[in-house]
Amino acid sequence: MVVVGSNGRRHDLDACRQFDGRDDGDASDVDGRLRCRLGGDDGRDDVPGWRLKGVGFEFCNCQPGCTCNFSGFPTSQDGSCKAAVANSIEEGHCGDIDLSGIDAVAILDWPTAIHDGGGKAVFVVPEEVTEEQLGAMAQIFTGQLGGMPWEILGTTFEIAGVVRAPVNITHNGIDSGFSIPGVGEAKGTTLRNPVTGEPHGAAIVLDEGFI
Repeated sequence: MVVVGSNGRRHDLDACRQFDGRDDGDASDVDGRLRCRLGGDDGRDDVPGWRLKGVGFEFCNCQPGCTCNFSGFPTSQDGSCKAAVANSIEEGHCGDIDLSGIDAVAILDWPTAIHDGGGKAVFVVPEEVTEEQLGAMAQIFTGQLGGMPWEILGTTFEIAGVVRAPVNITHNGIDSGFSIPGVGEAKGTTLRNPVTGEPHGAAIVLDEGFI
């Protein structure tokens, strides 16, 4: 898998679902942080609270603009949505399990639009990630513990496998990316002015956030 193109985006990762008595509310900001719900008012106090904070990167095979967020359907040549999503977790926990400092990647393949389901996912984590940490992240990313966006996305795919390999993430703004030996790599870049070839920056904000 090699992905190099302008249809990639970097976002601040601040997602959580807490049941530890903190103030209720939404955590979001204009920089595109994922919304998270605080509080346990839905009767699920048996579910461990979790929080992930860091940086996320997404790359897919659609045309620039991520039409899944705007018109609901992919603009890839075959109508599929194939994506690589990297998370660099700076601070994180699931219950008492520490998830800080973990870099992980999900490689996803939906045959049609994401909301149609039927997708498959492979998770890639470094060798040093413990089985306990892997189990906690698997529950978060498949939506079993609630919390956006995975409580929605987790219903659209099934896990096809787990790969243990070094995850090398390069933090360089729009040119950020990652590489995984023996698996693949992805790298972002800017749109280019069709006349001059110079970088052609564009920014889009959705008030309700991107998936």
